Amino acid sequence: MASLPIPWSVLSFPPLAALAPAPQDVALAVGSVAIVAIGLALLAAAARRGLLPRTTARKALHLAAAPAFVATWPAYSAAPGARLAAAAIPTTVAVVLVVAARGGRGAHLASAVSRSGAVAEAAGGPLAYTAVLGALAGRPRWAGGAWDVGGGDGLAEVIGRTWGGGTEWHRIARAVGAARGRGRGRRQAGAVRPWKAAGPHGGGPGGRGSGGGGGRSGKTVLGSVAFVVGSWVATMVGRAWLGHGRGGGSTVAFIGVVCAAVEAVGVVGGLDDNLTVPLVGGLLGWALL
Repeated sequence: MASLPIPWSVLSFPPLAALAPAPQDVALAVGSVAIVAIGLALLAAAARRGLLPRTTARKALHLAAAPAFVATWPAYSAAPGARLAAAAIPTTVAVVLVVAARGGRGAHLASAVSRSGAVAEAAGGPLAYTAVLGALAGRPRWAGGAWDVGGGDGLAEVIGRTWGGGTEWHRIARAVGAARGRGRGRRQAGAVRPWKAAGPHGGGPGGRGSGGGGGRSGKTVLGSVAFVVGSWVATMVGRAWLGHGRGGGSTVAFIGVVCAAVEAVGVVGGLDDNLTVPLVGGLLGWALL
């Protein structure tokens, strides 16, 4: 794919350097899968024994998995099958999650990536997360999607759930709607036809101005700010790692704001934000960076 823009490369290790490009890529992918499996098993065991809160293990995976995966891309060769070898890593994890969710093997691994610890939950957001990484594999111009869903969405979950209580977007929207409804009601009360104030749109219970409409995604203002910061840092570091230069900070910040808005909405059209965020981030990164 590209040579690492740093002094060392895993391809310089004697066992790999002695192989042809295609076997090198396969060996790197197999080794990566083994590392992922060991990491998941250790986190699952730590959570099961009470050594580490389950939420902490899950957040660590969410934050690190996507950026770490992208970081390995330059280690692959320029062979045509290199992208497929890289994509095999998240694809293998996705298969394990599907099998585990259906009652098969790998339940201990699947439980490590679910919010509640329920194995069936792994077929939701975690599966979408890994599927996206597989689709992005070896596409540097779309790598922003991985940095957004990892660094941005991951940090937003940590900060938002820990310190964002009371700043949920749905509460703010409801408060603004209520304020607008009261203002509209006062204006209508002084009109020539005062009975209009009692209509269904006058800001009373059930009216449009009540602020009661819309879903409650539970996303917080603090979480959204953390998303932009985490996305910006992950993207700038990632771009430098891949040799894309260190410019474009303002554009990266803009993409982060857009993706944070997508994440704040939550489920859009039935699609999990683990799908919508990297899709929007990857598309904007491809178009603007």
